[in-house]
Amino acid sequence: MEYTNSDVVKSILLELVGGSYSLSWGLRNVNEKRLIENTPVSKVRSAAVGVVELSGVARCQKIEKSPLSNRECCWWHCRVVELRSDGNSLKGATIKQVSSDELFYLEDTSGRVLINPAGAELRVLNNTFDVTPENASQFTPLIERWGINGQNHLGAEIRLQMTEQVILDGDPLFVMGELSEGSMVVKAPLRGPFVISTQSEQDLLKHFKWRGPLAILGGITFSTFGAWMALLNDWNPLSIVGLIITGFVASLIVKPFHFNFNLGGK
Repeated sequence: MEYTNSDVVKSILLELVGGSYSLSWGLRNVNEKRLIENTPVSKVRSAAVGVVELSGVARCQKIEKSPLSNRECCWWHCRVVELRSDGNSLKGATIKQVSSDELFYLEDTSGRVLINPAGAELRVLNNTFDVTPENASQFTPLIERWGINGQNHLGAEIRLQMTEQVILDGDPLFVMGELSEGSMVVKAPLRGPFVISTQSEQDLLKHFKWRGPLAILGGITFSTFGAWMALLNDWNPLSIVGLIITGFVASLIVKPFHFNFNLGGK
């Protein structure tokens, strides 16, 4: 198989940016795991203002209906992805994200506190729906209401995939975030992780066990190989450094939603 110069350039770009992205993301995950391990779980009634870990169950402030599965829930989030083919494989591009505006409670044996999920890394019930010709009529009104054009500029139907995340009333709930003074709401801290999970702390830490180290190892490997390939092809060292920095910056601004796992249906 012959590779063109364009293929080599694409490969180097992917390795430099993707490798540094993976490295930065892995380091963040290792730090997040350490923070979760080192922060004790508090009861709602005795929780101090600042970074807290709380464990209990979800309780609705107002019952919502999730838009895709039509389930009664405390909170929902939907992401719409357009699937595009490059000739070899399908790639997804997020074109819309919509969330419930409602807050919900975490309740334990000592009381309850409001949770504002905006900006959280969610590890909750996650269902994916492919929009096909057979079920398009079911989703078309919703897609149109969200302002999504179901056709491309040539008038052909685009292929969509929609992911819905929900938090149900009574779901087990683990939250690590910042308890704000005065309003007594747990929200995203200015710095540090904000995690909302329907798994226990122990199960959450098991998930973190290998994710960070593997991402760091992969990031170092890809970045090193990409830099070596770039130097072999006489790339400017400053350009190489710039692309590595781009990967680091991208890892800080991409929403954590893209790294959630599917817990399956209930």
